[in-house]
Amino acid sequence: MYQDQADKVSQEATYWDSQTGGIKRHFLQRRWYNYVNRCLWKRIIEELGDLEGRRVLFVGCGESSFAAREMAQKGADVWCVDVSGESLNQLMKHPFGELKSRIHPVVTDAERMSFRGNFFDVVLGKAIVHHLDIKIFMTELLRVCTGGARVVFSEPLDTN
Repeated sequence: MYQDQADKVSQEATYWDSQTGGIKRHFLQRRWYNYVNRCLWKRIIEELGDLEGRRVLFVGCGESSFAAREMAQKGADVWCVDVSGESLNQLMKHPFGELKSRIHPVVTDAERMSFRGNFFDVVLGKAIVHHLDIKIFMTELLRVCTGGARVVFSEPLDTN
């Protein structure tokens, strides 16, 4: 499978870079996916409450602009992390306007992030945990979160 962690991250990045530019589906399927995705994010962000001045880590964000924009509009600074640099390039092409200064794309491995400890107030991710070594990721997550941080992940597989 993978020779080591660097090989794993490299293969994941290569795969996701090749998928950038939108989900390769029929137009109606893509519209349905986007609708469901927005409903999910809208509900999660509502539940988070006041985000003014909060530092948010959006793990495995890909090119998903909706959640990043919604959180930035509520006053959060959002660090969008992904192994795919191409996905983050696409993300930043969205018309964020004045919110662009609140959205920070970072190419990184979620299991070995370069952020200082005790930094994030909120952590979000969708369909990402099943790509990670859960023990390593949870240790890293605990390191970068402030005490009392809110952490929300939505996973599509029933084994997660």
